Amino acid sequence: MIISIASNGYEDIEPICKSLALRYGLKYENIESTATKEEGYFNTPKKDTIYKGPLAVWKMKDPDIRIFLKASTENKVRYLVTNKKMSIEDAKKEIEKEDNESREFFVNNFGINVKDYGICDLVINIDKINQDGIIGVIEKYLSKMKK
Repeated sequence: MIISIASNGYEDIEPICKSLALRYGLKYENIESTATKEEGYFNTPKKDTIYKGPLAVWKMKDPDIRIFLKASTENKVRYLVTNKKMSIEDAKKEIEKEDNESREFFVNNFGINVKDYGICDLVINIDKINQDGIIGVIEKYLSKMKK
């Protein structure tokens, strides 16, 4: 099984990926956004691996499952205020700036609209769910998949 996971939030999703890999006997690999749109996909994925990266769901060639963990702007603000000790106004400005820059970067360099989740098999709103809950949702999805 090959799983690709990406997120638009600030939370570290690596522990989720590693936990799933351990539970399902899969390898874990963090991939970076290095392949340009001319180069196509990151690589040919290895069997039995979970891939995590900012563009993993869009640039991974034929994974069995594409999972996107979606955070709202409010969730991102809360994270920055709590963890980076930013004011609410500064956090909102930072998020707007970063979202605009990353959206433009991914469109220009990869030809990808990172707001289009249509390619994903599973999109989870992570605003009101902790890491164990996210893992539980993914496990439930995996158990109900057609073999």
